[in-house]
Amino acid sequence: MLIALILLLVTGVVGTAANAVLPFLILRGDVGVAGNGLILAAVGVVRTLLDTAAWVLLLLALFPRRGRGRPNVVAAPPRPNSDTF
Repeated sequence: MLIALILLLVTGVVGTAANAVLPFLILRGDVGVAGNGLILAAVGVVRTLLDTAAWVLLLLALFPRRGRGRPNVVAAPPRPNSDTF
């Protein structure tokens, strides 16, 4: 669960930083408009994949899978013998 939370935090910080820095690189002339679009698309795709993986890890940690061999049913207590009443 901790890995998933760290992954969500890192992707949030890195993705936001990338979205904030790229427009300044265009203004300086280091990256063209088409290059900025390509980089933003790549960052978006990678961020979405990592966020999805983190959510899957988090949900698996919160809701563990049940074993296939063990039913999740509690057996009812045995009925009293009808001869005793």
